[in-house]
Amino acid sequence: YAMLKAAAEALTEAGFKLIVAVDRRVEPFLKLPRLRRIKAGPGGLLKTLKKEASASYALLIAPPMDGAHANLTSLMEELGIEVLGPSTNKLIKVLDKAELARSLNALGVRYPKTIELDPIIEESVHEAGEKLGYPLVIKPVDGAGCEGLMIVGSSRQIKEAVKEAKTYARRYIAQEMVKGVHASVSLIADGRRAKALALNAQQLLWKKLPSHPSYEGGYTPLIHRSSDEALKEAEKVVEYFGLKGYVGIDLVLSDEGPFIVEVNPRLTTSFIALTSTISPSHLGRCLVNVTLGRLDPSQAPLMTRHVCALRKLKTPIDLTLTPLLIERLSSTPGVYVTTPLTGRVPRGESIALLKAEASNLRSAVARLGGITRKVESIIKAKEFS
Repeated sequence: YAMLKAAAEALTEAGFKLIVAVDRRVEPFLKLPRLRRIKAGPGGLLKTLKKEASASYALLIAPPMDGAHANLTSLMEELGIEVLGPSTNKLIKVLDKAELARSLNALGVRYPKTIELDPIIEESVHEAGEKLGYPLVIKPVDGAGCEGLMIVGSSRQIKEAVKEAKTYARRYIAQEMVKGVHASVSLIADGRRAKALALNAQQLLWKKLPSHPSYEGGYTPLIHRSSDEALKEAEKVVEYFGLKGYVGIDLVLSDEGPFIVEVNPRLTTSFIALTSTISPSHLGRCLVNVTLGRLDPSQAPLMTRHVCALRKLKTPIDLTLTPLLIERLSSTPGVYVTTPLTGRVPRGESIALLKAEASNLRSAVARLGGITRKVESIIKAKEFS
C-alpha cells in the first residue's frame, strides 16, 4: 500500500489521470489522491481488470511470488495495455533466482556463490553448506525481500530450517553469506539505457539463527566509499537484461566491493523515499517518459540535498486495530501509511510505515525517534481499542 500511495501521488502531481485497482476489503482505509478506484473481491482481480480495461498504460505493483507479477504483465499485454515496466519475456529472466545467478555469473559482476536446491531437503542443504560454508543463506527462487529467506548458522540448524522452508516454497537456492553494508540502488531505464537515481541504505533485523532477517527501514541517500562503483554495477546489470521502468537492485557493499544480491524489476520501498528527495511531479513524469522512450534516462532529475528516512513501526503491545485507531494513527504527522486492515495484531507486528525528512541523516533519524514515541504513546493509551 505504501508503494501504491507513493506512485499515485507522483503520477497525479505529474498530471496523469489514474485508475487504481484495489481489494475491496482494504479500499475504505486507503488514503490516496483523487482518482478512479476499481474494487475487486478476493481472487477477482483479473476478472475485474478485463472488464475495466480502459487505460493506456499500466504500472504494476505486485510481488513475484507464484508468478503474480509475470501473470499480471501478461494479462496487460493481452489487453493491449502498455506496461510501464519490463515485458513478460524480460521478467522471466530475472524473477527466477537460479536463472539470475547463472546470468550474473556470465556477466562477470560480483554475485554470491549460489547452488540450486530443487527440491529443498536436508541432504541438499548439507551439501551446500559444505561447499559454501556457514552462515548459509537459503531463499525461494521466486521470493521477494526477506520473504522465506533464512540464515542457517551451522549444520545442526538444517533440519529446523528445512522444515520451515517447506512452508514457503519448493524450489530454493543456497548462497554464501556476504558480509558488508546492505543497500539498494534505485534506477530508471528505457530497455537499453539505465540511470541510477540513488544509493539507499537498508536496515535489517537479524535474529537468533536459524532466522528470518526482516526489513526494518532505511534511508536515502547512502554515502559510502563504494557508492560510485555500486551505481555503475547496477546500471550495467539493468542494461544487460534490457529492463525498463523503475528497477531496484539490492547489494551488499563488502570490503571487496559491491555484490549484486537481487534484481527487482518493479517499484520497491526506496521509491517512497525518492518522492521526498526528488520532486514527485518530476519523478512521475520521468518514470513514464523514460519507460516509453520519450526521455533519455541520463536526463532524469537529480536528487536534492534532503535525506529521507523510513522505519516500520511495530506495535509495542497486543492490539486491536479499529477504524477509529487507524484514522487516528493515519492523521499523526510522520505516519506515511498504516496497515489497511482491522483486527487483532500481536505485539511486535508491523502496523505502520514512518517517514521523516531533514537536511542531514542525524536530524532525520531524530525525527523518526520522535514520531515513534508519539505513535507508541497513542497505542499504549488504548483510547481507540
